[in-house]
Amino acid sequence: MKQDFKFIDRGKKHILVLIYGWAMDERIFSTLDLNFNYILPLSSIKNSFEKDLFDYLNENDFKDVSLLGWSLGSFLAVNFATQYQDLVDQVYLISIREKYDEDKIGQIKEMLKENKKAYLYSFYSECLNDCGAINWFKKNLLKTYIKDFSLESLLKGLDFLKELSLDKEKLLKVKKLKIINGSLDRIAPLDEVLRWRKELGEVKFTVIDGCGHAPFLLKDFNKYL
Repeated sequence: MKQDFKFIDRGKKHILVLIYGWAMDERIFSTLDLNFNYILPLSSIKNSFEKDLFDYLNENDFKDVSLLGWSLGSFLAVNFATQYQDLVDQVYLISIREKYDEDKIGQIKEMLKENKKAYLYSFYSECLNDCGAINWFKKNLLKTYIKDFSLESLLKGLDFLKELSLDKEKLLKVKKLKIINGSLDRIAPLDEVLRWRKELGEVKFTVIDGCGHAPFLLKDFNKYL
């Protein structure tokens, strides 16, 4: 099944593709007010994402798009930007890490099988604990997400995540890159990102103090792009 996309014309000059993380969907970006029109993937991220996005951009004659990849989405943003450089302008990576540990993913799968609802409550709390996001999330998305995401889709998403990785060589192939991480991120610890800082030369790094895994939910997130 192909990845579906939705274009949101906000009367802006440029286009931003917003790519979310595991156990999330396009609704997690609903509070964003950035100076772009948006392209949003719909439902769970498919492992054919890069090719499907390429086809969608060509079918709609969209060029010079920027990409914002968060968590799992950061891997896909880099993969797309390195494969289809002529279509991409700026790339923003939020809450990145080199790779998610295979043993940890295995543990998460077992916890999901044992009690999906309990694990997702814990995961969302850890993921959105800072940046003032958790209250908004609980009010608007928590119950819906726990109901909407099937165990099968969550496990499949973890298998996909297990195969993804970033390294210095990949990142250096991205022409215009900015990396943004929260200082209190417990999902993608800051120390991993900081190891790359010197090695990536002119790549722009921003660390948001006092924020966790979802800094794009900050009310003033615009200023960090």
